[in-house]
Amino acid sequence: KSVLLISLMKDYGGAGCAFDEACQLAGVINGAAAAGIQNGQIMTKEKMVAINPDFLFLPSYNNHGEVDINRIRSEYINDPGLQGMKAIKNGALLMPDEGYIYNCSQDFVFAVQEIAYRVYGDKFKLEPQQHLSAVER
Repeated sequence: KSVLLISLMKDYGGAGCAFDEACQLAGVINGAAAAGIQNGQIMTKEKMVAINPDFLFLPSYNNHGEVDINRIRSEYINDPGLQGMKAIKNGALLMPDEGYIYNCSQDFVFAVQEIAYRVYGDKFKLEPQQHLSAVER
């Protein structure tokens, strides 16, 4: 299965980033990396169509109400040029927990699990707000 991450950071998600590594560990193909896009490169909508992912990961973080996340999602979901993509045709539009997706701390393991859960289902489901700690609670 392949995924494509739509990030508010337009140049994030390619080969070499934490998301790419988490995809590999989750047994999922990061479409951007597979298409030769390096982290730091901006992905065009034409490239998205060529990648044609099984799943599209849409942003959910609204920067405390500063970002109109619904407008940003709509720019992709309703774009006539993207309607032929498998993910859009099949309604495979997912909003993973971005607290895990961008994480490079000890909680990175939950990014791997979050990606696996979104792609492969409930077998990998996380409880909300799971974190690893060296301190007993």
